Amino acid sequence: MLYKKWCVPTKEQDNRKYFWTYVEKDGGRDEIHDDLAETIRSHYDRLERIAEDVDRLGYKVAARYLARRCRRLLGADQAILAKFWRPS
Repeated sequence: MLYKKWCVPTKEQDNRKYFWTYVEKDGGRDEIHDDLAETIRSHYDRLERIAEDVDRLGYKVAARYLARRCRRLLGADQAILAKFWRPS
């Protein structure tokens, strides 16, 4: 998990709610640099599965919108990421 290398978490409870705060560690970005591109890529590979999960939770309209939006933007987003993460 990137957050363990990148940030220091704190957890506060207020009645039944939990509030998590993440503060970036010194050198945290350098620590995750090599893993970040793969993590982003893996999240983009699963956008349609997120839409399926939203559908299973019963949010039918949101799931249809998300699936349609994902299909339309996936190609453009991946092109932007590829340009951004290109080795210099």
